[in-house]
Amino acid sequence: MGVIGACSVGWGCVSPARDSVSWRDKELRVVQIVSSNAPVLIPEGVLITFRWAADGQISGKAPVNRYFGTLEESKDGQLLWKGGVASTRMGGAPALLALEATYLKILGSVSRSTSREAALVLATPDGQSVVELVP
Repeated sequence: MGVIGACSVGWGCVSPARDSVSWRDKELRVVQIVSSNAPVLIPEGVLITFRWAADGQISGKAPVNRYFGTLEESKDGQLLWKGGVASTRMGGAPALLALEATYLKILGSVSRSTSREAALVLATPDGQSVVELVP
């Protein structure tokens, strides 16, 4: 279902991330966020990163804070958070904190990973919210 939703919001058709191991232990950057089928603006100069270690630990930098958690993947590509996503709690510009809240909410709700060209796409169960990451 995430694949159908991803196709419907202009992502092109994607395939399950059978090679998700190739995305492990690399720092990826978020290039696009879609929330409820609506693109979310990432302001120029704002870097959001994502690293998914071989042991399932994820970490990265959101627009203001650092975040972390444990994300497991089943053989069929289903994702399961162990304990959710946590982050530091520094203050920042309201617009960046709002972007961060949206990103972390979507990230904490993803349940499927797919690959599209040179990108890893993480999608929510309904496929209407996605995060696209590239090396």
